[in-house]
Amino acid sequence: MNQDIFDVIHRRKSIRQFTDEKVTYDDLLKIANAARATATSVNLQNRTFTIVQNKGLINKLQIALGTALGQRNYDFYQADALLLISMPDNYTYSQIETGLAVQNAYLAATALGLGTTWTDQIRNQCHHSGVRAVLDEMEIPSNHICWTILPIGVPAENPPAKERTEKITIIE
Repeated sequence: MNQDIFDVIHRRKSIRQFTDEKVTYDDLLKIANAARATATSVNLQNRTFTIVQNKGLINKLQIALGTALGQRNYDFYQADALLLISMPDNYTYSQIETGLAVQNAYLAATALGLGTTWTDQIRNQCHHSGVRAVLDEMEIPSNHICWTILPIGVPAENPPAKERTEKITIIE
């Protein structure tokens, strides 16, 4: 391994400003495969990972989601690509399995020198007609909830690490 996993974990940050550099197909595939490598309940593997680098589709989704949310200028921070993670809408472990996948995607992006952030505004808007039309165009199954969208790109910022204050207790 080229990088110590603990170093990558502690360097991971939410990035919300990206350059206009293009992310390679290989790097996007590495990120999606890292997300896909996480555990699923009884190995069901019913998540769908959709990578969108098409600017026209990204713009359509921004407009549709912004309309659904009542936010005129909604955007994905001008990221080069998006990773959408969806699952059947009646699946009990969707949120947990999405969280696992998001963390691996974050770490893979960090290891590759790329950035991402977690957005969840789409979660409750998947059945809004305008949003659903764009998700249909992206071939995301109609019975799926899209739990998150990860904007991916080359970071144009390097925010300071946030202090972690959650309590850790070890009982021996």
